[in-house]
Amino acid sequence: MTATRSLLRLLLAVMAGLLIVVCSAPADAQSGPSLRAAALPSDVEVGRVFIFKLTAMVAASDRAPEKPELSLPPGFVLRGGPQIMPQTQVSITGAGVQQSAGIDVSWQVEARKTGRQTIGPGSVMWAGKRFTSERVQVNVHAAGTLPRRQDPFDLFDMFGFPKMPGFPDLPQMQEPAAPAPDPALAMPAPTDRIVFLRATVDKNDIVLGEQTNLLIYEYSQNAMVKQVEAHEPETSDFLQRPLLAPDDEPAIRYAQVGSDVWRVRLIRKVALFPLKTGMLPIGPLQMTYQGIGLRAPIVRRSATLRVRVHDAPEAGRPIGFRAGDVGQFSVSSEVNPTTVVQGGAVGVTVKLEGVGNLPMSLEVPRRNGVDWLDPNTREQFDVTDDDRIRGTRVFTYVVRMLQPGQIDLGSIDLPFYDPWRHAYEHATTKLGVVAVTPSAAPAVSAEVMPDRFEGIGAARSQLVPARSARKPLSDSPLFWLALVVGPSGVLLYGLASSAIRRARQRLLRWRTSLGRHSALALREARRAATGRSITDAAAGAERALHIGLEAATGLKTRGVLRDHLADELEQRGIAHSLAARAVGLLERCEALRFDDASDAAAATALLDDIEALLGELPRARAKTAGDRA
Repeated sequence: MTATRSLLRLLLAVMAGLLIVVCSAPADAQSGPSLRAAALPSDVEVGRVFIFKLTAMVAASDRAPEKPELSLPPGFVLRGGPQIMPQTQVSITGAGVQQSAGIDVSWQVEARKTGRQTIGPGSVMWAGKRFTSERVQVNVHAAGTLPRRQDPFDLFDMFGFPKMPGFPDLPQMQEPAAPAPDPALAMPAPTDRIVFLRATVDKNDIVLGEQTNLLIYEYSQNAMVKQVEAHEPETSDFLQRPLLAPDDEPAIRYAQVGSDVWRVRLIRKVALFPLKTGMLPIGPLQMTYQGIGLRAPIVRRSATLRVRVHDAPEAGRPIGFRAGDVGQFSVSSEVNPTTVVQGGAVGVTVKLEGVGNLPMSLEVPRRNGVDWLDPNTREQFDVTDDDRIRGTRVFTYVVRMLQPGQIDLGSIDLPFYDPWRHAYEHATTKLGVVAVTPSAAPAVSAEVMPDRFEGIGAARSQLVPARSARKPLSDSPLFWLALVVGPSGVLLYGLASSAIRRARQRLLRWRTSLGRHSALALREARRAATGRSITDAAAGAERALHIGLEAATGLKTRGVLRDHLADELEQRGIAHSLAARAVGLLERCEALRFDDASDAAAATALLDDIEALLGELPRARAKTAGDRA
């Protein structure tokens, strides 16, 4: 019985152990790799390189992680890596033995800014997804403030063991020296974060046809940011020739931007030759970036530049100079053969070479009996050490010789402007003499010229008066007089009719104007005062004042209460003193009309005051009597 119980206990223990093993197996083995990140060492100096280490482990039966990447914030520069080493781990627990495999990745990173900084995360691809590690804290100290660092690859140095006799010291890991920032690329502050573009030209004031170089730099703080799309600058006003080949990779340089050091790459270098004068724009380069540390693609643009282009100076400009022929050129020639039969042809090869904007064509000399056909052209260009375009253009002419004799082909002269010497020069080559022997048969290439005197009649045997031809109508002065008078008469009639119509309209406006009616009312009032009709004089004076106020303000004052009249006049722009005087004069008119003791002197004085007031009132608008109705 006891043995049975012992056997049962043993079986229960084995089953419990198996259950523990099963339960201890990670349920999320397929959920993702185990990531660990560290900085070695965690205390570094500015300008020194340290190691960012990332370990990614998965089950031994799974596929290892791949494509490691590191995201660096501003203040850190990637100096090397990633270096990937396979990693295997064996864990022994109470539940059994577990094996895992993965990769051990290291990057060399240089610190550029002091303080407690956070870098990372590191990331890997596994099972089609990207997994990231935690970020790591690094203490960055000023250069020269930390004690000498032990070599992490020398175990004897790390643990203080004595060196084994007969064995040489292990080589020390040499950190790459940080290059000095280029002062020519320095900027007071960045124009954007992470990455930005800077465009510049080496000359912004040039003559037509002179070369200027466009340079576009890429400033970045994260080496893992990559270009994915580019829109080239708009340079339609320039002839452009690239100075960087598509497979050229300019060296990485460094520049002090504000308080940080940025990585700088020259990504565009183009020679531009202006095609016209004026203030010519150079559009921006637009670049799209994506990479680690960017949640979405970002777009960066360089600044729009402007180049002032003017003509070559007029002083000393030679005859035959063509605008745009700017550079340093030379011309050579060869004629083959130098002896030909009349009607045959010779070949003339002219070689134009030099630095600058090579002319597209040459002026050939013109001679009787020499027919120049259009040339065939071939060209070749390269770049000098100082980034100037140097080229060769060869013109091959076929020249027909139509007349016999010793024919001097003359010379080809190319005047050009040298922008480096600021002077005009000539490139000249003499073509030499061609011996043309007469041909027995007429030259087949000679063109038959039409006889310009073929239509003239036969020669006369005796002189007789020429027949008088009928004079054309246009020879008569009357024709030209009628031609001029007709349209002129219509024009003068139209002008006269328009002038008369405007004069009538002005006269009608004057006759019906309120100002004229006010003056007529004053005149009738004075006539009544002279005839001692004081009541009529007062009525005429009141009517003249009302019409004058309406002419000045547009207000029909007869319909306004006298107590409110001053305020109404002031609202229409009449001064307070003038408005008060107008109300007072209306009261005097009323008193004069009903005062039996009034005489002609009082009426005359009232009319003088009204006339003075009306002369001081402004003319608000030219209103007519018809408008009042």
